[in-house]
Amino acid sequence: MNSTSLERVTRLARLLKLLVWAALSATVALHLLLWLGGSPHWLAEGWGAAVQVHVETAGDRLVGLLVTLPATLLMAYGLYRLARMLARFERGDVFSITSIGHLRAFGLATLASGIASLLESPLLALILGPETDRFQLVIRSSDLWTVLIGALMFVIGEIMVEARRIAAENAEIV
Repeated sequence: MNSTSLERVTRLARLLKLLVWAALSATVALHLLLWLGGSPHWLAEGWGAAVQVHVETAGDRLVGLLVTLPATLLMAYGLYRLARMLARFERGDVFSITSIGHLRAFGLATLASGIASLLESPLLALILGPETDRFQLVIRSSDLWTVLIGALMFVIGEIMVEARRIAAENAEIV
């Protein structure tokens, strides 16, 4: 990578790292705020639940917080690993095994977060009880995109590992 390209990567990584830290902070803060202090209808429709559920007591809020916590923590961990990767990019460490490991961890955590998020609505409805007699499982496109992007990032990380191996073999031949 020439110096101009590396400088551009460094600048972009620095900016993106700040955005990732902001997203990480917002993800955790909003999760806590919405389940511990938000309105029940906003909770049921906007965060962690794609079905209407009974959220009436502090106990219901605690159950909601605990059921939706795994997806949030997995996403937070993925964003943390993404920020670590971007910090390495800032230092010019783009193709190292450590940087690739951060990318793969981000991918897996994002994938797991998307799957955990898909399971939240049925669990909430099962534990708290739906507001209607009819149960609907709603799969949000954002959850599907999260799973897809997580899987894609993991595969790209695997490709980068193989590319490093091929480059090392070629260096030995020459």
